[in-house]
Amino acid sequence: MGSEHRIAFVSAWGALDECVRALPAALAVVDPHGQGGLEVEAVERLAARHPSLPIVLYLGFGPRVAKPLLRWGRGGVRDVVFLDLGDSRHYLRDVVRRALARSSADALADDLVAAMAPLPDRAAEILRTGLRRLTEIRTVSDWALSVGLSAAGLSRALRRAGLPSARRCLDWLRLLFVVHHLADPGCTLEDLHRRLAPGVAQGFWKRVPALTGVSASDLPYTVTVERLFEQFAAEGRAASIARPTASGAGRTGTAGRAGGIA
Repeated sequence: MGSEHRIAFVSAWGALDECVRALPAALAVVDPHGQGGLEVEAVERLAARHPSLPIVLYLGFGPRVAKPLLRWGRGGVRDVVFLDLGDSRHYLRDVVRRALARSSADALADDLVAAMAPLPDRAAEILRTGLRRLTEIRTVSDWALSVGLSAAGLSRALRRAGLPSARRCLDWLRLLFVVHHLADPGCTLEDLHRRLAPGVAQGFWKRVPALTGVSASDLPYTVTVERLFEQFAAEGRAASIARPTASGAGRTGTAGRAGGIA
């Protein structure tokens, strides 16, 4: 799964829901067996409350699982590993990797890069990494370190791609992360406050009106991911037009500021 993922074990459905709400969960591997048999409705509730969360079922194979599998499939569950039918450590790992490829962060990153196209490959990878590791990133320096650059190098790469400052881009990524997850019925602003990197949320909520024109409390009702893609792209185009050329910056004496860390 990679060193960027950590595993949390829980033994009750309520604890699992709380874990998904409080942590940046990339997927859930679930054993649906309970004392009275398969807990069909519990899996359905989990999928309904958190539709952006990939769920991998881990259960025994047999006739009694046919109807539950149909119900779970209709509810959005796509991956199953059968304990007694081809089960192995390597197969489970492959299933988990495929599910992770459909994770919320990866899907959002793909959509963002498509919406901002055309982008240089390096800038696209910087944005992807920023979204995938957003809950660990507190500052522009943290973001730069995650992609193997200095803060100044990160800012230059974003500017060359016609994007706003690194600090502004980081706020756009946080906003996309928040609005994307608010589409899940089981997710609240309080949950997302806990998921953002330590020390980030309070200042970020105060900057939301400058980005969107609405308060943080209105985000669930007024803002969509598609609208944010459009606004982010438009701000990038505006920043690119307003940014002086290297020769112009030299004549006006603004080159030093343009080369600073955003």
